[in-house]
Amino acid sequence: MESLNTDELQQEPNPDEPVTYQFQMPRQDWREWTDSIPRRVTIDDYLRALISHDAAAADLDSANEHAVDRLVMRLRIRLRSSISALRDDADTEEAIEKLEEMQDLVDAMEA
Repeated sequence: MESLNTDELQQEPNPDEPVTYQFQMPRQDWREWTDSIPRRVTIDDYLRALISHDAAAADLDSANEHAVDRLVMRLRIRLRSSISALRDDADTEEAIEKLEEMQDLVDAMEA
């Protein structure tokens, strides 16, 4: 009996090797989906494009999430600064300035 080499089992797969994946779904759903694909495009090509598009969208979502996180942090800093200006010195002009800066950030987020 041949022994298993555990090092081979634990190695990362070669990223250049193709992946094979099978699944099942109701035949009617499959027909409806394949009918939506243009006839000049193979199902394989369509699926590859769909996967690439999803991967790119995930990267974009991640970048957008980081941008939103930065904006939220900037808003928090300005909010705390406004509250501090009102509490410490009752400096309403400075507080209004900070609130207007927050409004500008919110407007930028909506654009």
